[in-house]
Amino acid sequence: MFAAFRRRAASTSRSESNVKENSLIDTNERKPHIENNNSTGFITPTAPTNGTNTLTINSNGMKHRTLSGLSMTSSSSSFSTSPTLNITRQQEKQELQTLNDRLAVIIDTVRRLEQDNEKLRNIVKTNAQSFELETSKVKTLYENELDDAKKLIEELAHEKSRLEIELEKSRSENLDILAKAARNDRDARIYETRFKQSETEISELKARYDAITLDASRKIEENETLHNINHDLEKQVSALKRQLESETLLRIDLENKNKTLREELQFNQHVYETKIYQIKEQQRVETLHDDSLRQQYDAKLLQELQQIRTQNDQEMQLLKEEIAAQYEKKIEDLQNTNRRNQEQINNYRIDLISYRERIEEITKIRDLCNEKMLQLEQRCRDLEDRTYRTQQQQHESIIERDDEIQNLKQIIEQMQNDYQNLVDTKIGLDREIATYRKLLDSEEERLNIVARLGPSPTINGNATPTNNDDITTTTIINGPIQRQRLKRPRFEVDEDMIVVNGTNGH
Repeated sequence: MFAAFRRRAASTSRSESNVKENSLIDTNERKPHIENNNSTGFITPTAPTNGTNTLTINSNGMKHRTLSGLSMTSSSSSFSTSPTLNITRQQEKQELQTLNDRLAVIIDTVRRLEQDNEKLRNIVKTNAQSFELETSKVKTLYENELDDAKKLIEELAHEKSRLEIELEKSRSENLDILAKAARNDRDARIYETRFKQSETEISELKARYDAITLDASRKIEENETLHNINHDLEKQVSALKRQLESETLLRIDLENKNKTLREELQFNQHVYETKIYQIKEQQRVETLHDDSLRQQYDAKLLQELQQIRTQNDQEMQLLKEEIAAQYEKKIEDLQNTNRRNQEQINNYRIDLISYRERIEEITKIRDLCNEKMLQLEQRCRDLEDRTYRTQQQQHESIIERDDEIQNLKQIIEQMQNDYQNLVDTKIGLDREIATYRKLLDSEEERLNIVARLGPSPTINGNATPTNNDDITTTTIINGPIQRQRLKRPRFEVDEDMIVVNGTNGH
């Protein structure tokens, strides 16, 4: 705009300087024209047409000039006949000088305003560039630091959750190993007890041993069943633990994602609010600056350029229209920018609503996972209580069985002691009977009782001893001799059981 005005002002100054030079030439050559009547130039006064100052050259070589509403035609005859031309020329010269001075002042003012405007533009541009550069640097640094911090937080949270899960897993494995060791010790003691039981049981307790064996087999089957159930429960517990670990990791990841999304949402909201504030502030400053400049410029143009020529008025009118078009275009661009910003804000609001809905869904999923985790933990506790009660019952039954076996051992030892006493007594009696029989035989042989008494008495029974365990006795009942055979009880000892058999034969 100012460049066009400067070009128009320069053309106007050149035209005015040409007019001034032509006027000075006409003034210097006025007397020769008056003296020489064959001069070609003439000045003709004319009425003002539109209040402008123009200078034209006619086709026949005459100069036509109009100054401040007065038009004059130069000729040699008019100089000689009109004495008022000198006064008119002086007035025109003064008016021309006044107009030239005013035009020079206007041009200087316009140049000064252009220089000030250019300086202000440079200052604004420099400030804007420095502000954008510093803002971009700070924003880049802040975003980099924020991204690094977020990555570090996520890595630390993931590492912490992994370590917690590994610690919990190690604890559970340690407890399982201790429980297995205790079970192995109990099983070893049980097996030793069973082995000792199988070595110490005897035949006299066969019935009771059979009952105990049946009871033991039943309890073994129950133990195996409980062991299988326990194994299945351990598998279920391990599966539930793995599921719990996966759900814990999922919950932690969802919490981290939720936190990250919230932080990103807050950061984006803050950035968008800052951008909106900057855009509004820039629009306000530009609107105020443009309005103030346009008012000042229009006022100065209306005050200072009212007396410019018609051509300059037309060109200024075109210039105004161009400026108005530029301002309208700029306003339209600002409106479009504002509309785009408004659409972007609406999109951000829609994204914010979607993020909130997503956060609510994630929160619901997390609550469901927590409820499921609580249910699984309750189920694990119930299974552990059930397993503990089963183990307690089994342990109590094993203790009762051990007590019963101990009582049986004591009874068997008592019976063995009694039997040993009986055997010792029987051996002593057998020895006495054998000694007594030898004495009787020797006495009979000495006294020859059989030959003297007559026929031999009848003997009922066999008196042929087979081994050291068989003892033959002769009993005289009502005259004849009756021999009674006493047989020692025979013991058959096996590895699995001891059977006691005792028989008496006549």
